[in-house]
Amino acid sequence: MERCEKLTRQLGVPVRPTQLVQAHTVLKGLKEQYADEPVLVLGGRLDNGRRVVESYGYRNVYTPLDILAWKPNVWPFRQLTDIEKSVTKAADFSKIAFKAVIVIHDPRDWGLDIQIACDVLRSQTKTFGQEYRDNTESTSTDDDAVELIFCNPDLLWKSDYRLTRFGQGAFKTAFQAVLKEVTGKGYPYTQYGKPHKATYDFARDVLKSRIAEVSGIVTDPMPEM
Repeated sequence: MERCEKLTRQLGVPVRPTQLVQAHTVLKGLKEQYADEPVLVLGGRLDNGRRVVESYGYRNVYTPLDILAWKPNVWPFRQLTDIEKSVTKAADFSKIAFKAVIVIHDPRDWGLDIQIACDVLRSQTKTFGQEYRDNTESTSTDDDAVELIFCNPDLLWKSDYRLTRFGQGAFKTAFQAVLKEVTGKGYPYTQYGKPHKATYDFARDVLKSRIAEVSGIVTDPMPEM
């Protein structure tokens, strides 16, 4: 919603959420699968990532800050500020079995997020603080494994600084490198964002819906990109 309001001001025409496709907007298409399941969302400032995913219809969304507030010693190098504490959601994470880890935006604290995500993905029960699975156990063929999702593959991006900065793709590389170092293998994941097909398919459906909304005419399927 904030992005739509900003674009509306900049462009001088109304931009609604149904018209906007960002890297993570494709998560709307997974709502039926994860609407009532616990998911761990990484990235963004404070609880912005949680609020975005909740706006897509997900109802059990948690962040690394929630877990750090629950057990501060899971990452002793970080103490939460009062503002950070105010946006955390209380829960007993030893009893919450996560179904997915979603990297929605660039993580602000790579160390914290890598540690917590690795703990969840390696957990025998998909809950936090449990013993790790044996490294010889397969993850790529386990239909009940925690799904790992990245929303943006960009290794680099351009900010106001004169040199390019590391993006979410760099975090993915670091995360997989750490996981491979401790387990001997990376973790299977789903990648969204340009230039991946699922993102273009989602954008195509948004365009078709907009055409139908404006003209009242339901269009034929668009050709594959």
